[in-house]
Amino acid sequence: MKNLLPFFMMLLAIQVFAQSTHTIDFEPAGTGSDWSWIVTENDDNPPLEFIANPVSGGINTSATVAKFTARVTGNPWALTFTDGDGEFTFDGSNYMVSIMVYKPVISNIAVKFEGTSAPIEIQIPNTVTNQWEEITFDFSGSIGNTYSRIVIIPDFEARTQENIVYFDNIQVPDGVTSVLPEPAVAAPTPTQDPGDVISMFSDAYTDVPVDTWLTVWSSGTLEDVSIAGNPTKKYSSLNFAGIETTGANLIDVTGMTHFHIDIWSPDNNDFKVKLVDFGADGLFGGGDDTEHEIIYP
Repeated sequence: MKNLLPFFMMLLAIQVFAQSTHTIDFEPAGTGSDWSWIVTENDDNPPLEFIANPVSGGINTSATVAKFTARVTGNPWALTFTDGDGEFTFDGSNYMVSIMVYKPVISNIAVKFEGTSAPIEIQIPNTVTNQWEEITFDFSGSIGNTYSRIVIIPDFEARTQENIVYFDNIQVPDGVTSVLPEPAVAAPTPTQDPGDVISMFSDAYTDVPVDTWLTVWSSGTLEDVSIAGNPTKKYSSLNFAGIETTGANLIDVTGMTHFHIDIWSPDNNDFKVKLVDFGADGLFGGGDDTEHEIIYP
């Protein structure tokens, strides 16, 4: 029997950086625009954009704002999140959170926090359309709770059209700087016979073609880095990552018995690997799909 050994070294990390202000203003020299903002539950998940304020005036004369495209085919809870603001604890002085929004429709805006404590979410609708409005959220019920992820759901409703929502000047508690460690040594060099290996990413073997290491429907970011001279895939702010070999690059694993991957993370609890076969038609949802998932540890 042969081993299926697609060799990876994946560095899984959620990076947390310092912040210098309570306001996430998205300005080039300000706070938030250089963080990783992940969009998910929004069909093809168009990225969050940082653009010139399209309607400067009134309560918001900022030069730069965030633009969220809520797909009509996305979920009502289409969202964006970041871990860039650091970890904080709600107390009696910082429990009021606010955000400025510019929306074409009336719908709930949800602000949610996740982290060490149980997630907390508040939804409030805007009251005007096509002008800037500031929405304030009272998180006094969460005093004492600690969080490290900010989640924004700008247009929380089932849509009949695509909605463009702008938001800006999110006022949140200061985060605490937490620099997570990174590996100092490379992943071990594999020693299996090349004839028993199908390699997807490894210096030790000839790799097969891979169409993408981060599909558009993934939730996370990807960076190619080097650990002690060894090329490594680094996934950050990771929920899940799709890796695809399609068309002429499909991998035939008939006769293979094992899957091998090297991972390193400073804070990961569970790691799951799911293998999917789209069947004879090669199409997702064609009625002949099969899949299997392994959870480690």
